[in-house]
Amino acid sequence: MAPLVFRVSIVRVSSKNSRSRLGIPDNRREGKASRFLIQILFERGSNYSELSEIAIILKVGQDRNMEILVFATGGTIEKTYNEFDGSLENRGTSIKNRILSKLRLPTTHIEVKPLMSKDSLYMTDQDRELIAENVKAVAWGDRPIVVLHGTDTMTLTAEWCKKIIGSPGVAIVFTGAMIPMGFEDSDAIQNVTEAMYATRFLKPGFYISFHNQIFEVPDVRKNKEKGTFEKV
Repeated sequence: MAPLVFRVSIVRVSSKNSRSRLGIPDNRREGKASRFLIQILFERGSNYSELSEIAIILKVGQDRNMEILVFATGGTIEKTYNEFDGSLENRGTSIKNRILSKLRLPTTHIEVKPLMSKDSLYMTDQDRELIAENVKAVAWGDRPIVVLHGTDTMTLTAEWCKKIIGSPGVAIVFTGAMIPMGFEDSDAIQNVTEAMYATRFLKPGFYISFHNQIFEVPDVRKNKEKGTFEKV
């Protein structure tokens, strides 16, 4: 039997139709790396005229540098403790100072846009319309989107956005927290970190990221007894 020969080459995919056929998003967020594939040819034999080749296509990873747009709407993830009366309230976005400042993100630029600072139980249809309008304005841009939201009506807002926007050009990931920052067992940093990391790999669409799980909208709901989200 002839020896198995491996030949590795970098192939540029310049045709938009070819990129579409291979499942490569055709947007600037993917950068130039999305135009290139690693093609591994498994060849048996040494006479190229008689070789039968099996091409396996692997997508090159996304660009090292990345930008993420974060919309802050309030919820438990951004509640702060009032030491004078012992209350927990939404008093404006705190993600930059209390969460992002604790993460090492040398190759990731994050822009935070505060939209409101509300407990999601008190959100109105007008609030959801405002969130959807802002998300829609950048849903076909260059950057994936993370939406910080209260957990009680997160699925409602995510479904609202999906209904209005339809099929976005980037991954749009909702997340929040069950326990606010400042408490020892807070899940805020974990959920924000996981949501941002997930945007590197998720295809365009609407998702909820929570407690090391990713759910597609609308097939998700909050489980109040377990204090997390689950697939419907």
